[in-house]
Amino acid sequence: MVVDIIAGAYALFILFAIATSWRRIPKSALTSLFSGAVLLAYCVVLHINQQLVNHTFVVILSVTLLQLAPFEIALRKGRINWLHHTIRFALHAYIVWALVF
Repeated sequence: MVVDIIAGAYALFILFAIATSWRRIPKSALTSLFSGAVLLAYCVVLHINQQLVNHTFVVILSVTLLQLAPFEIALRKGRINWLHHTIRFALHAYIVWALVF
């Protein structure tokens, strides 16, 4: 139940961030962020309905997209904050662990 709230709020936060700053985000990162957020919301719905067991790859794909898009944005700007990427990776690892296992 807690992971559903965390993952759902995280997906909504990403969609809000896209809506407020979509002009500054590179198009490839924009599509990755949007696709990852939509897939994560889909995973939350599947988890609530207890049908996520057959769709584990969707969870992995969504967090991979959500992990790589900010890294691409940082590479284009020339500034990589490794602490933020490590924290984001830990959050994604928790979401995958909690949703899948």
